[in-house]
Amino acid sequence: MSQKVDLEALEKMPLDQLQKIVQDLQRDLKNASHFVNEQEEELKLQQQTIDELQAKLDQANDNDRMNLATELADEQDSYQFLNETLVGQRQNLREREAILSQHSSVMRQRQGVASGDGQEDNKIDLKPILVQVEKQLQQQTQELQRLEQEIEQIIARLKQNQEMINHQADEQEMKRQELQSLEQNLRLLQAAMAECWGRVNLYQEMLQPSQDSLARLQQKLEAIASTLEQEKQTGNYQLQTIDELRSSLFSVMPNPEFAVS
Repeated sequence: MSQKVDLEALEKMPLDQLQKIVQDLQRDLKNASHFVNEQEEELKLQQQTIDELQAKLDQANDNDRMNLATELADEQDSYQFLNETLVGQRQNLREREAILSQHSSVMRQRQGVASGDGQEDNKIDLKPILVQVEKQLQQQTQELQRLEQEIEQIIARLKQNQEMINHQADEQEMKRQELQSLEQNLRLLQAAMAECWGRVNLYQEMLQPSQDSLARLQQKLEAIASTLEQEKQTGNYQLQTIDELRSSLFSVMPNPEFAVS
């Protein structure tokens, strides 16, 4: 809020006291201007940091975008806080300048100096600074709006990716349960197969005596068959011999009645 200057009191106070007040006001305004300028420089540095983070965010992958977006949002909050603080400080500078101008005007009048003479020496022109600040503020407002939209898009993409991850997790859980079921079935089959092999081994043990008896019987049959084959061959040989003898007898005996029947 602007302070009201008591011009009548300034007209009545001693000139040297008024000069002292004007000097104090000039010094305070200079210090305040210096402080505001430092804050403005800090605001520019924060803007550079925001621009650098934005450049990194534009080129970052999905894994880094969330951290960069959070860091960028923090820097933007700091920038906005400092800028809002500077709004009040700029207003304070304008009020100080107005108060100094009124005091200086009364002092020059009492000194007999024309109102225009030396005024520029005591007045600090804040208009270029304010114009630049307002321009920067407008640019930053537009940039903040753009960044907010981009952050919303990033959040939407992250949400979509999270939903996809959840879906994949559900599918993996289903596959895991299916695999567990297959493993259980495999264990049951292995147990059944082991039981079957046990029965097969038992049957083999039970059939082994019969198989041994059959093997011995087969050997005997093969021996008998061999003997019969030998006897058959011997019988055939004897028959052949008899036939040869008969043929010899028929050849030497002219009368057929002597033939052996």
